[in-house]
Amino acid sequence: MKLKQLMITISMIPLASLAQADVILYGQMRGGMEVESKKVGNTKLYNGTRTRVVAPGSRLGFKGKEKLSGSLNAVWQIEQRINLNGDGSGFANRDSYIGLEGDFGRVHFGYVNTPINEWSDGYLDPYQYISDALGAGYWTRNSSGNDVKRRRTAMRYYTPRMGGLMMQAYVSPSNNAPNNDENVWVNSRKIDKGLYGVGLDYKHKNGFFTNLVGAHTKNGGYNPLKDDAFQAIAQFGVEKDHFTAGLAYQFAKNVDAPSAFDANIFDTYVAANAATPASGVQTRAITRSQEVLAMAAFKVAPNLRLRATAAHGFDIKALRTNHTAGTSEIQKVGNNGKYWQGVVGAQYTFSKRTDAYTQMGYINIGKGDEKVRTVAFGVGLRHRF
Repeated sequence: MKLKQLMITISMIPLASLAQADVILYGQMRGGMEVESKKVGNTKLYNGTRTRVVAPGSRLGFKGKEKLSGSLNAVWQIEQRINLNGDGSGFANRDSYIGLEGDFGRVHFGYVNTPINEWSDGYLDPYQYISDALGAGYWTRNSSGNDVKRRRTAMRYYTPRMGGLMMQAYVSPSNNAPNNDENVWVNSRKIDKGLYGVGLDYKHKNGFFTNLVGAHTKNGGYNPLKDDAFQAIAQFGVEKDHFTAGLAYQFAKNVDAPSAFDANIFDTYVAANAATPASGVQTRAITRSQEVLAMAAFKVAPNLRLRATAAHGFDIKALRTNHTAGTSEIQKVGNNGKYWQGVVGAQYTFSKRTDAYTQMGYINIGKGDEKVRTVAFGVGLRHRF
C-alpha cells in the first residue's frame, strides 16, 4: 500500500510543476470531406472523382511564460499536428521554441516558421483544405516542397509593435538545414541551405494592414541551376469584424519543387539502372513564378460569413531535361505558364469555439495537351479549445 501511495505521489510531481509554470493548453480539431475531380489533358484521373475524409489543420499545443524581472519574460511553446486519420505525426512538428520577450521585442530559438510560410496564408487564405482547388493551394504550395517555406531550426526575432509597425528577422544557418552534412549531395553538389528572411507587418487602428516579406536561401535543394533563390510577398487590405478584403503579389525564383503548379504531371522520366540509361522527360525544378491574389469575406448574418478568392499565376517556368535526347531547357509550365483559380465558401458559427464550413473551387493551369483542370467541393467542422 505504501508503494502504491509513493507511485501516485511521484506521478503527480510533473502535474504540480506544470500548474506552477502557468501552462496553457490550446488547439483546434477539424474534420470533413472533400470530393475532387481532376482532368489532365483529355484524361480524367481517379476514375472520375476522388472522395476523401480529411482533417486539415488539426493541432495541439502547450505554451507558457515565466516573469524573470521587470518586463522580461521567458516564453516557450510546443505545438504539433493532430492526424485524425490515425497515421500519427510525431511531436513538436509545428512551431516549437523557447525564448525571451520584453521591451526589446521577442526572440525565439527552435523549430519555427519561416517568414514566407508565416505570412503567405495568414490573411488572405482563410480556408483549410487538402485539395489545392479548395483554397489558394497553388499560391501557398506545400511547404515541404519549397526551400524558403519549410519550418527550420532557427532564430526568429520580432521588434515591438510601434505605431502599428512590427519587423521580423529570421536566420537558419546552413548547418541547421535538414540532411545537411558533408556526405549529402544534390545535383552533384553539396547541399547548402542557409536561410535568411525579413518581414514587415503594419496594422492601422482602423483595420488596414500591409505585409512585406522575403526570404533567401543559398544553393537550395530545388535550385539545380545554382542561381539566386528567393521568394517575396507584398499584400495589403482591410480587416474588420464584418468584412475582410485584400490584394497580394508573390514572386518566387528557384525555390519550388517540380510538383509545384502540377508541373511534373506530364513527366515520363525513367531512372537509369545497370542495363538501361535514363530516358524520358523530367521536370527538375520551378525556376520562377509570379502570382496575384484577391480575397474578400463578408458577414451577411450574425452567424454566417461568405468568402471568395481569385488567383492568377503567370510567367511560371520550369527546368526540364530530356534524358533521351540529352538536352535541358527552361520551358513555360503547361505551354503558357499561366493558371486561373476561383474559390467560394461559407462559414457558419455555432458558438464561440465551434463552426462549420463549406467551399467549392476550380483551378485551370496550362493550355492544349498540357492543360490540368481541377474542380473540388468540401465540407467540414472545426472546434477550437
